[in-house]
Amino acid sequence: MKSMSSMNSGGCRFYKRAGHFLCYTTDTMDRVSQPKTLSPVTLEETRQRVDVVLKSFFKDRIHDATHIDRAYGDLWKASSKLSAAGGKRLRPYMTLLTYQTMGGTQIDEIVPIAAALELLHLGLLVHDDIIDRDYIRYGVANISGIYNELYEPFIKDVPERQHFSDSAAILAGDLLLFGGHDLLLTSTLPAEKVRIAAKIFNNAVFVVAGGELLDTESGFRPYGSIDALTVARYKTAHYSFVTPLLMGARMANCSDTMCNKLEEFGINLGIGYQLVDDLLGVFGTESVTGKSAINDLREGKHTYLIEQFRKLASSAQLEKFEQLFGSDTLSEQGAQDLRKLLVESGAKQSVDLLVDTYMSRTLQTLKDVEIDDIYKKQFETLVGVALKRVF
Repeated sequence: MKSMSSMNSGGCRFYKRAGHFLCYTTDTMDRVSQPKTLSPVTLEETRQRVDVVLKSFFKDRIHDATHIDRAYGDLWKASSKLSAAGGKRLRPYMTLLTYQTMGGTQIDEIVPIAAALELLHLGLLVHDDIIDRDYIRYGVANISGIYNELYEPFIKDVPERQHFSDSAAILAGDLLLFGGHDLLLTSTLPAEKVRIAAKIFNNAVFVVAGGELLDTESGFRPYGSIDALTVARYKTAHYSFVTPLLMGARMANCSDTMCNKLEEFGINLGIGYQLVDDLLGVFGTESVTGKSAINDLREGKHTYLIEQFRKLASSAQLEKFEQLFGSDTLSEQGAQDLRKLLVESGAKQSVDLLVDTYMSRTLQTLKDVEIDDIYKKQFETLVGVALKRVF
């Protein structure tokens, strides 16, 4: 009891610990009042907190970049615009929620670290769009798309203009990744905690790069040489789910045993999330998802959906599919024909069933995690948000 400040009031002696006053009777010192469980942070609260940090971050970067040249300031403005255009802030939310769940109370000190994961996410999306030759994100022009319009008066040759537009986007993605690392260093947590946070952040970049490379090469390497679920684990599940969960947990001094359970939860949820994302990339409505539903088919993207089609389709279906799949001139009618084949072969149903399997695994893992029910319900809601997205 020596480490706690105290005061007397009536029949109680109050001791202050972790910002809470605990009441003990003066004769037996039995505790009769305990600090209440903190109300779980909501997704909307997370968005508000994180957006304040991101707004300040981009304001400072735009100011400093403009001093170098107005064009450099414009690049940061484009990144800021894309950041504000969309994004649910799920990764920062998972960080803050897990931190609270594991007993963390200094939420303000964690917000910069949570915001850093949003910059990590945005930087990776910018690079991913270049790889996928996408020019739309969140229903608006992405960095490549913005610069494709900006450079049109100067570069008339379309492939040449796309090259320079993508070059600007590569720089933007790099800056966002390094900006995220810089942002987490602004946390007022003890230096050792910040060091752990930086290590988790850097490991996320390392792992996702491996997953992205496998995903990229799957379009031309021999069929069967790359497993789509392995890609989903390392490209998506690790940085989008495992990293935010472990970040929040480690900042709250989570035990290794508990962190291992959270990692299992994140892997299952993340793979399920990627499977849903693959379906949205083919069957989604662009006005709803904010992303093209034809580019994956034009790129010949090797996903679990395509793996299942090649396993289940008849020879006639395979022949027709290969005539269209991966064609950079694929029309909307051709895309509709491909979607029809994916449904008729049973491939789409197979993916739907696997999503249900991963949902069951995720919820079962959650049952094995010993946390307060008020937090467990938030994680159950998170599973629904991630795996029951609107098409």
